[in-house]
Amino acid sequence: MARRLALELTNVEARALLLTVSESRVHVEKSLTLPLAAEAPADGQPTVEQKVVEFLNKNGISRVETLAVVGRADIELRLLSVPPSPDDELPGLVRFQAAGEFANLDADALLDYLPLDEPVAGQPRRVLAAVLKPGVKRRLDKICHDAKLTLHHIVLRSAASASLLLRQKPELCDACCLLVELLGRHVELAAVRHGRIVFLRHMLLSDSPEDVSDAAESLSSEIRRTRVVVANQESVETVEPIVFVRDDQRREALARRLGDEIGAPVVLIDSVPDGVASFTTTNRDRFAALLGAVADDAAGRPPALDFMNPRQPPKAPSRRNTYAAGALVAIVVVVGVLGLNWIQTSGLRKEIQQRQSRLRELEPRVKEANEVIEASEAVERWFGNETVWIDELRWLSERFPPAKDGRLTSLIAVSNERVRRMSLKGNVGREAVTDLDRGLRDDRHQVAVERKTEAGGDAKYPIQFSSSVQIQSP
Repeated sequence: MARRLALELTNVEARALLLTVSESRVHVEKSLTLPLAAEAPADGQPTVEQKVVEFLNKNGISRVETLAVVGRADIELRLLSVPPSPDDELPGLVRFQAAGEFANLDADALLDYLPLDEPVAGQPRRVLAAVLKPGVKRRLDKICHDAKLTLHHIVLRSAASASLLLRQKPELCDACCLLVELLGRHVELAAVRHGRIVFLRHMLLSDSPEDVSDAAESLSSEIRRTRVVVANQESVETVEPIVFVRDDQRREALARRLGDEIGAPVVLIDSVPDGVASFTTTNRDRFAALLGAVADDAAGRPPALDFMNPRQPPKAPSRRNTYAAGALVAIVVVVGVLGLNWIQTSGLRKEIQQRQSRLRELEPRVKEANEVIEASEAVERWFGNETVWIDELRWLSERFPPAKDGRLTSLIAVSNERVRRMSLKGNVGREAVTDLDRGLRDDRHQVAVERKTEAGGDAKYPIQFSSSVQIQSP
């Protein structure tokens, strides 16, 4: 059985679970909570990272594979629509489009996405793209380094909680429901449809809705607004039921009250999934996401969003076996020739005849091998002349002015035996015209046709351009 540490940091506290995990059972050894000040530490005071490391060391936790859970406030989230494409092409398309949707998205940004629909011919794909804020990754790296931990996964809190919900209520997999997570004054609302998160928001109330009536009223209003937004986004009649994580009688009373006020059914789920043993602590609902993430890991189920292991395009097929077969045939031929030469020099006529007979038997195989080699070389030449449009899109995203200086309104790609071309249309600011001209030219790319005109009515991007970029053969 392996040991795991599940860790979550918020503005007000750090939560940790030390567990022993097998395929069928999860045993909680320790459940820990460390209060944290919401304000920045004063000069000379330990930082949040130092407090967490000291807390883990004090409880004897080190050299453990670690799974970190982050909340909605730790990420940037966008709903993207990308051109029709199969799943293996989505990673490149999502990162290309995210470059224009997320501010300051660099090549090292931790981005993952969740497809919201299945590929349909001719239909755009919807994806929920998430980027982990850089400061969050640096904080987790420092804690794991100083505490001698190995960080393996960074998963989204609401996605782990949604997995816990569907484990307990599989009948909701085909519904469009709203999961409400209460963490004191902090509330996360996640809409789940067909087993996937389609909408996510975080809010900070004035007080705990379980203790103060005005805060409960505010929560009721936010739930109503969220249901309307999700119903419009997903084109469904209603978003129900409303799901809460069971905690105590106050939670159940609040859930019933909100259900009556909103006029929607309410479901309460347990914070502890099946297969988890020896877990008794106060405020168990605060550990629901950690337990859901660990249960998925123990079952070998990949997280819906994992910033340490994001979705990647498939690796190109290896040609190693083809080359190895060609080399093996060549070795056989060389060995046969060397053997024949040795026999000729020995003067043993009988053995020469035997070798010559053997050589004649091998000739058809050599011919077949040569045909295989020729076919392999033809395939290699074909691959060498192929235009890899994912690479060209990445080149264009790197060379095109940033979103604050320009936008691309049209991209037409043409590839055949005679020409490889990208036809671009868009608008840029006056200061970005020179950068646009230089950026679209390099050793492999030349601008064949270029027109620029004034675009009236657009103060941010006053220059309208139309360019044709010729792509040279590699």
